[in-house]
Amino acid sequence: MDLEKTVGFLSNHFELILYLFLACAIIVIVLLLVLKLSDFKARDAFFTTLQNIIYITAMSSLLLLVSLAGYVYWTNYYSLAEIFEFPKDVSPNTHWINDSSSVYFIDGNELKSIQINGQNAQSVFAAKDPIREYVFSPDGKNLLINTYQSLYLLPLKTRQSILIDSVTALADNSLATQKSDEKVKGAISGAHWSPDSKKFCYEISRWSQYLSKDQIYIYDLEEKNKRAIDSPVRKSSALYWDKKGENLYNLYQEAVDTSLHDYSYEIKVSRISLTTLQSELVAQIASNQSTVPVDHLLLRDIKLFLEGDRLRFNSQSQSRERFVSDAGKLLGIDKDDHLYFVNDRWFRKRLFKIPRHAVASEIPRYQYKGGDLTVQDIRWLPGSRFAMLDHHYLGVLILEPATNKIGQLVEINGHTIGWYTDISKEIDSRKIQEIPSLDEWIHQRE
Repeated sequence: MDLEKTVGFLSNHFELILYLFLACAIIVIVLLLVLKLSDFKARDAFFTTLQNIIYITAMSSLLLLVSLAGYVYWTNYYSLAEIFEFPKDVSPNTHWINDSSSVYFIDGNELKSIQINGQNAQSVFAAKDPIREYVFSPDGKNLLINTYQSLYLLPLKTRQSILIDSVTALADNSLATQKSDEKVKGAISGAHWSPDSKKFCYEISRWSQYLSKDQIYIYDLEEKNKRAIDSPVRKSSALYWDKKGENLYNLYQEAVDTSLHDYSYEIKVSRISLTTLQSELVAQIASNQSTVPVDHLLLRDIKLFLEGDRLRFNSQSQSRERFVSDAGKLLGIDKDDHLYFVNDRWFRKRLFKIPRHAVASEIPRYQYKGGDLTVQDIRWLPGSRFAMLDHHYLGVLILEPATNKIGQLVEINGHTIGWYTDISKEIDSRKIQEIPSLDEWIHQRE
């Protein structure tokens, strides 16, 4: 057990071993130089003995550090880690955690919350159909909950939900057909809060057997009404507010023929004024990436409120192999299905091997690998000390990577783990180091 603790400590601070190694190496080199120069001077027996003791100690320390570094490196990069099992490797609770922060997660049709120490578990919201995502307002007072059919507003203080819109709540008869049994299908997406938390936007896509319609709406919390906006493009790829909350930007991404163009995507940017609710095309940007072209927009003096994405939680945001905390610590999954932890700079500490579970699939790679990973969702908690894991069988787990300690938070298979983060300080701190607008850049050049 002591050896495991020692190896764990050295794995968390592997860079420290390298620093000590360099220090001992420097001492050895200095001593060799001193011994070389001492041939020209007489030294008494005491100094010679002391010098030899220091030299032997430095050489022994050097060899010890090399051995430790080699063993720790082999343990974390070449030795196979054990597959963690329940209950041998997983504590049945998280009462050992001295933190009362609350986290949220989706369980089918319900949004639930619980403190990470296992206390105060409760159901926050229950819908008629499965929940797709939830979005905190920047001030932390409200939640937008998006299901497959409806959009709800939930004040966190009262917990009295308000139905904002639904796919079946048609404001007009534009998709109706002559058949009475014709059903209108659709989806709600693009829910984004304004920076002041007083408004939010969303998009509804509706379609029937013969017709389809996409509509953007802005909802005002103070006036308690929604207004429709006609978009110049058929469907938006992303909706964003500007940092001042004065305009809404509609980004539409379209793939182009790469045999005719030297870029892969054309992104059309439309500005929607809240005063006139009119939409105008302000930019067409050629790009080789499908992400938001932040640098191009900043050069056009378009500063999007991107910080709000940190308050959005859905299943699409989890398709990653590296998970970085606010403090720069990293969790990742290597090619051998090992969950690893990087505490400082680059050294990977292997925590455990994630087992796979068999799935019914005709895709050869699943048959070769033995199925899907049982850990499906990983998120760092604020403070960079703990991480949340969603296990296929064990439910929601909490992990302390530095000690490799795991506890079971809830037994149900929750997913889309999230929490509220105060982003107001981040917005203020990012006002500096912004890329200047095109006019500012030209003025600076002159």
